[in-house]
Amino acid sequence: MTVVTINKERSGQYIGYSIIGHSGYGQRGTDIVCAGISMASQMALYALNDQLGVVEYVIDEDALLQVFIGLKKSTQNIQAVEAIMNSLLAASKAMEEQYGEFIKVVEQEVG
Repeated sequence: MTVVTINKERSGQYIGYSIIGHSGYGQRGTDIVCAGISMASQMALYALNDQLGVVEYVIDEDALLQVFIGLKKSTQNIQAVEAIMNSLLAASKAMEEQYGEFIKVVEQEVG
């Protein structure tokens, strides 16, 4: 199962996300659930990097992606992050609705 964890501060501000595990929907290389969430999470990573400059992230071969958003506290940056992360969350939840036994979405308050 793939677990998508969206991390927020108590204030509701997004601070990062992680994608862990293989969905098991299909064989490696042909798994549409894994491909879908991989595309959504990579698109969010690139968009965040484009908007903020540098976003810290870790990718490894064991199906792990961790993204840490270091946010300069400007209204424009906060709005851009919210739009990008809301899109990732919506895509992840849509996949969870359709493929719930293969993907789980967790929203987590950190700090």
